[in-house]
Amino acid sequence: MHLDEIVDMDTYDRVMFCDIDTLFLDKPSVLFDASDADISFAREDRPITSHVFNTCFTDQQMKSFPTGTNGVNSGQFVARNGIASKLWEHWRFTLKNRWVRNNKVQDQGPFNAMLFYGDHDWKIEELPKGYVRFPWTSRRLSDHWDAKFLHYCGWNGGNKIRVGLQELLGLRVKEGDHYKIMERIKDLL
Repeated sequence: MHLDEIVDMDTYDRVMFCDIDTLFLDKPSVLFDASDADISFAREDRPITSHVFNTCFTDQQMKSFPTGTNGVNSGQFVARNGIASKLWEHWRFTLKNRWVRNNKVQDQGPFNAMLFYGDHDWKIEELPKGYVRFPWTSRRLSDHWDAKFLHYCGWNGGNKIRVGLQELLGLRVKEGDHYKIMERIKDLL
């Protein structure tokens, strides 16, 4: 939430934010080139009205989304056209000034509220379907085969490492069989 205080984003026309639990299966530039919107984002396979995304929506706002609308994951998005520092400032403002549903404060809720109900004139656009996949919320492996990026949000660290390495190495192992992954890595080296 304070990246703009660490990095001077005003010097960049395009800024990509990726949570650390993202596995790149393609060049990062693919996301830069996917849209010309001020903000492009990825949706999960969970309703926007679920507790992960709805923490800063009013009841009326919750009812305004069409049935089947999925939530936006704040762990991977692109800001363009020099708005990155304004985006972060607006994100923090939304978190500070919105009431919080169920006393749950996470980055997702304010991000979704900022995008859809924020006081801005930014052009926002979803990244092409399938570019970013979320193995935790969409468990059919075939959903991930055409992905350009995998975001392992929601899992504990051990599962993220295990499943990420499985995807990277094309290996299917059960929890606790980490030695198989290590042997596979040794074979590849």
